[in-house]
Parts: sequence; C-alpha cells; structure tokens
Amino acid sequence: MLHSLLYKNKLIGLFSDYQKCKVMLEGLVSNNFVDRKLIEIKSYYENTITEGEYNEDSDNELTHNVLEEFTDNNTTDTEKNTKSVKSSKSKQTEEQSKEEPLNEEQIQKKIEAEKKKVELQNTLNELKKKKEKIEESKRVYQVDLDLYKKFKKIKETNTKFEIPEMFIDKYELMDGLDKENKLCWDNFHDLYTPKQVSTNYDRLFN
Repeated sequence: MLHSLLYKNKLIGLFSDYQKCKVMLEGLVSNNFVDRKLIEIKSYYENTITEGEYNEDSDNELTHNVLEEFTDNNTTDTEKNTKSVKSSKSKQTEEQSKEEPLNEEQIQKKIEAEKKKVELQNTLNELKKKKEKIEESKRVYQVDLDLYKKFKKIKETNTKFEIPEMFIDKYELMDGLDKENKLCWDNFHDLYTPKQVSTNYDRLFN
C-alpha cells in the first residue's frame, strides 16, 4: 500500500512505509508546523485509486495465529506433562515444609538479596526509559533533517525564502555541521539545546 500525508486535504507527502509517514506527521506536529486536527494519513492500494485501511496490528495478529496454532499442536504433550509437574511441585513443597526455620542472619541475607533484586530492576527500568528517549530523539532528528534539506533546497532557488522562526536554530546548527561534514544525530544531539516557542506555523503548507 501507499500512504499519503494530507494537510487541509492537500497532499504534502507520499510514503511506501506507513511508519515513516507516521513519524513525519508526528515531527511536523511536534515542531508546531501544522495543526494536528488538520493533518491526516490516508492509505491507498498501489496502482489504484481505491482507498484502503492500513492495519498496524496485522503483524501482531499473524504472530498470535502462529502461536495459537503452535499451542493447539502441543496441547496433548502439555497435558501429559501436567501430572509430572504437579507431582514435582508437591514433593518440593513437602521438602520445604521439613526445612528448619531461618535464623536471624539468614533472614537478613534474604532481605539484602531482595533489596538488590529491586535495585537491579529499577536500574533496568531506567535504562529502558533512556533507550526509548534516545530512539524518540533519533526519530525527531530524522524529520528535522528532512526539513533542513527541504528548506536548504528552497533557499538555493529562492533567496527571499525565510526559514520558519522556530526552526532557525536547528537549521543553522545543521547547516554548520553539514559544511564541516559532521552532520549526524550524535553531533546534533550534543550541541542542540531546545527552546520553548509557542508560535504556530499553520500556514507553512498553504
């Protein structure tokens, strides 16, 4: 399928990859270039004028069906092992009930082990959040990079064209890095400091 990006019912982009189309939409909205209510994605079957509905969960549904089929095929084996598992758990419970009560030192060690387990989980959660933040930053950078290239190309043919005010800092930084052949996410991320700007450039794509 092909995915069109429409602003005020006007085509401003065409993508063969739905996720890239969605990232571009989010980038335009997050930079306040467009009003979220006026921009949308419409999908069409390739080489037709027939509009279709893209299902983001199709891959998840396929995975679910495969897992379901696998489960059905292995139900018999699972039932055969159920009694064995229950028997093993029963013996384990009996053995635990026969164990002597923990002394104070053992209890303290167990508490310390649980604390370390919780601390490790917290650390893993923080790392996961940082990873997600970096991935989001890279997606936004890619959108900004596309806008930079677009504006740069316009300026080459139209000297009177003015970069949108809220994109000036990004444009100048990218342009400087580009001239030094150092334009990449790492360098941009290290040098760019976001500014809070409330201006809305709703008319950018009019």
